Amino acid sequence: MSLPGGARLYPVGQRLGELHEDGAGSRGVVVGTGERGVLVEDGDRADAWDAAHGLGHLVRHVAWDRSQLGGVLGGLPSPDLDRVVADLLDRGLVAEVDPGDPAATERFLATHRWFSRLGGLGQQERPGGFVCGIGVPGAPPVREVSPRVYEFWSLAPELPTLAAAADFLAASAVDDDGVEPEETDPAAVRLALLDWLHDLLCVGAGWLEVVR
Repeated sequence: MSLPGGARLYPVGQRLGELHEDGAGSRGVVVGTGERGVLVEDGDRADAWDAAHGLGHLVRHVAWDRSQLGGVLGGLPSPDLDRVVADLLDRGLVAEVDPGDPAATERFLATHRWFSRLGGLGQQERPGGFVCGIGVPGAPPVREVSPRVYEFWSLAPELPTLAAAADFLAASAVDDDGVEPEETDPAAVRLALLDWLHDLLCVGAGWLEVVR
């Protein structure tokens, strides 16, 4: 079941660093998308791109949509928020996906792929069940995720699209013991994947790219 909320907002590309000032006075975040680096200008645009990654204590409870983004940005007025999001959408630096629109969801999953960073730190038993750690070897995990999210994180970089990753996970779960029916249903895995992404994006455990 999808998290409550509206259309999800996802950052596209990976943070390469910050440009503090060039000869023209430009400042902002440099985002790598494909083989190019794009400057996301300081201010609302850079803040919105950063905020689109989500906050770790919230992304498992609510969909990371425009209302959540606006809250992180300190109550940026709705017209200004819409203007900033529209600019980032036009530049291919964010993607917006409504899980209630099957065609839009499939288009997003078929045109984007996942790349992972950080390392796998193994499985741990917690009061609520088993979790898998992601982080830097020798240090505490930066994120503990469910085995299914961990499986996506570890396998998706080897697959050409998010849609292919969802299909692979659904097919591979068929022979597992104790799986729920939705874990083997490609459509259900697709919807779940939309929420898994922010569980990983919020701690920089990977990034999204447009398939080229």
